Amino acid sequence: MISNLILNDFIFFLRNINISARYITIKDKVRVITELYINLLKISFIFIILSTIVVVINKSEVFIDTDKLVRVSSKTLYAFLVLIVGPIYEELSYRYFLTKFEKRKFIISSSLLLSYFLFILIKSGLFYFEGVSYLCHYYGYLFAFGVIFYISLNLIIRNNILLTIRNIWDKYFYIIFYIVSFLFVINHLIESMYSSLIIEVRYMMLIPLLIYSLMVGFVRIKLNFTCAILFHILFNLPSVIIKLFVA
Repeated sequence: MISNLILNDFIFFLRNINISARYITIKDKVRVITELYINLLKISFIFIILSTIVVVINKSEVFIDTDKLVRVSSKTLYAFLVLIVGPIYEELSYRYFLTKFEKRKFIISSSLLLSYFLFILIKSGLFYFEGVSYLCHYYGYLFAFGVIFYISLNLIIRNNILLTIRNIWDKYFYIIFYIVSFLFVINHLIESMYSSLIIEVRYMMLIPLLIYSLMVGFVRIKLNFTCAILFHILFNLPSVIIKLFVA
């Protein structure tokens, strides 16, 4: 019954996107996160099975050889980057500003999003230290570019521009929520081009990723930002376990 209530609340939220949040206890927050996560795992498992069927039908390998794989020599460093640094950066980028409009939150999230697009555009021309993992360079450049954009936006954005953005934000927040959710998926699709998964598997896993993006947006708005980061860590956890202990 509780599970159904939480899912119904989530579905109702998707139909009626709003910024309002209500106070709930830590125990209830844990229950919401747990129920959403369990259902997300179920959905992901279904698509893993479907992906496996596609691979079998096509008589292809699940993985392909590529020299663009993200390699990290230290398992501890890999776990830290994927379970701590990644969730914090991505939640700051995509969901920190998903509240009633606030200048600071808007500029922080916008700066980090812009840093990602800049990195994608110029990544091939950037300097990389030999022996240092791609993930270290990746997040290092993202945060460095983010600081530059943060300073620039604070200098550029005037009060009249902020007022216009605030009006748009308040009026079209539901559209902004979905744009951010889809943008998260698109950006991960771009990054997946450098993975070792065959393209059919990559595309099929975009659906669980979109559902996750909607769920974590719901968690961020209805619970809080810390809960969103926790949910993101849980989302990344299975792949990290596989990478460290199975692969």
